[in-house]
Amino acid sequence: NKTAVNTNSKRETTEKPQFIKTPASCFGLWIQEDYLKALQKTHSTKKAQEMAVDDFYRISNDNSVMRQTLHEGGADNILLMTTETKGQLFSSDTLEAYSQVEFKDNTMIIKNKTYIKAPSIENGLTEMVNRTLFSGEYIVGNQTITFLENGQINGLDSIVCYEANLDYIDAGMQYDKMDIQFKKEKEPRTYIYQIVSDTLVLFN
Repeated sequence: NKTAVNTNSKRETTEKPQFIKTPASCFGLWIQEDYLKALQKTHSTKKAQEMAVDDFYRISNDNSVMRQTLHEGGADNILLMTTETKGQLFSSDTLEAYSQVEFKDNTMIIKNKTYIKAPSIENGLTEMVNRTLFSGEYIVGNQTITFLENGQINGLDSIVCYEANLDYIDAGMQYDKMDIQFKKEKEPRTYIYQIVSDTLVLFN
């Protein structure tokens, strides 16, 4: 006697997820929100780095992802989206996804960590640091000057731009440092900076 075969039985196979083209809104530099909060709390780029929240993702339009810190870059990874807002991160040397990704309300969420998109992929980190700590109007004597998010300084004839140091791993980095570019000099001068209440103090 032949046993009838039930052709309607469910197959015990795992279906592969269907991936879609990564939306353009996912591309860019993503900064961990806790790093920006650390800047606000400490008023210090040095102390913020020491809190181990300097975690960034660069996502480019060929699905490549670079995870990096302030001191060094990480391994190249791959982002594959399953919907317009959800996807998976894969290591470049394995076929298994190591993390889920969700894009929600202009943020990126990975393993319960929230990341904020920077204004640009090249200078976006510096601009976000400037926005958080330095940009705004200052009074020097009886003169008002403006520190812009892009690093320019308006209102002074002698000084044209500033840039805070972000990486303090190397030797000789015991204090918060900022480079100040004078108009008539080729190389910037390095100052130690301190933010006291609403005052920015520079020491040479």
